[in-house]
Amino acid sequence: MQIPKLRVVSFAVKVTKPADVKKNNIFPANAQRDKPIIYAISLQYHPNYNVESKTKNLAIGMQSIVFCLSSFGQVPANQKNIKIFKCENELELLSRFFEAIEGFDPDILVCHDATMALDTIITRADHLNIKEKARMGRLGNNRLIPNIPNMKLRQMLVLAGRLLLDTYL
Repeated sequence: MQIPKLRVVSFAVKVTKPADVKKNNIFPANAQRDKPIIYAISLQYHPNYNVESKTKNLAIGMQSIVFCLSSFGQVPANQKNIKIFKCENELELLSRFFEAIEGFDPDILVCHDATMALDTIITRADHLNIKEKARMGRLGNNRLIPNIPNMKLRQMLVLAGRLLLDTYL
């Protein structure tokens, strides 16, 4: 029996509150000072990894993408196997993240403290009126996620068709 090849993408979300940042020119003037803002999201994936492979070094072939606000401090230049995309605002950052997830079409999403990360992503997407948050899932009928107060249920609807692996204990 042959094991199917699975596409795995791990992601991390970096968040801050504008009130916690000493430089006031980083965030838009209309940003709520006490609400979290996503300033970076990173993705890691291995485009050709085979679980049956004898290779133990996962770093070989690993690729990373970082979406970050261009106004948030010094952003390093692209490095080998790391692509950095500077985004003008949080709307662009989240839209690019959703496009990347849709493009990679992972079977499994891996995240540390996924409940908090997804809660933040979904809440900020709602706040910014981004309908594409459903690109995180695979089902075509989940394009419009209702404003359900139960975050676990909302996450299940947004991620429909994918497995979520949370490394938080």
